[in-house]
Amino acid sequence: MSDLKQRLITAAIALPVALVLLIVGGVWFSLMILFLILVGQSEFYRIVELKGVEPMRITGYILAILLVVVAHFSNEYYLNLFLTLSILTVFIAQLYRRDIQTAISSISSTIVSIVYIAWLMTHSILLRNIGFELVHKYNIVATKISHFVQEPDYMGICYIVLVVAVTFLADTAAYFVGKKYGKHKLAPVVSPNKTWEGAIAGIVTSPIVAILTKYIMGMEMNDFYLVFLGLLLGIFGILGDLSESLLKRNVAIKDSGSIFPGHGGVLDRLDSLMFNVPLTYYFVKTYYYYEIVKLFQ
Repeated sequence: MSDLKQRLITAAIALPVALVLLIVGGVWFSLMILFLILVGQSEFYRIVELKGVEPMRITGYILAILLVVVAHFSNEYYLNLFLTLSILTVFIAQLYRRDIQTAISSISSTIVSIVYIAWLMTHSILLRNIGFELVHKYNIVATKISHFVQEPDYMGICYIVLVVAVTFLADTAAYFVGKKYGKHKLAPVVSPNKTWEGAIAGIVTSPIVAILTKYIMGMEMNDFYLVFLGLLLGIFGILGDLSESLLKRNVAIKDSGSIFPGHGGVLDRLDSLMFNVPLTYYFVKTYYYYEIVKLFQ
């Protein structure tokens, strides 16, 4: 079976499942994110173990699960608070390990798995629930600036669809343009196949997809800010991709895993989203904050 055929079959199965869980939301969406986090952590631990590092797997998994629980039931304030406690917990857990010769690498790799994978990916839950968060935070006042607050569940779906559509379509544009016209290497040491031509195509595509998503989904955000968000997603999507490539290049492996036939592992498929989802979440929160401030000027 060709690689392209494998990719299409995987996408045909995974995308409908992910879409259903996104629409259903609630605990089912959070469980999907938890599954992806745990698999992503497992892939990361395999990568660092190839360098002779011994991460605290069980500690990392437990803290990741708790981060998802916190994100599901609260907001970013408590998520960030628990992240702080998680980092302290890793240090404390290392005190009870017999081998102190690997303490620095063990602590570092475990914290990276929690911050880079678990903490960043739990922002998907926060973004999915952002409509409810805004209603709770701004109460009645928020209804003056957006019809979404009357449909908070739909708002979260819209922004998840936006960030996924922009990230994946920009990546697709970068791939095809880079393959056909790419001549100048973007980061030859980290990812030899990526070119400046492809990167520019992806960045240009991002705001276009963002605007199209807005009008297809009936979103409210001002076009100027949406174009700006699209450009940021185009740039940070590339940086997220390169960051994960850096990890693989360090241990000379092609894919982080094989859970998605034709696509590789969770980190291979979601590397750009791990940067773009938190970016979108904080951008949207900032946007609505200033919209609220305008009401009182």
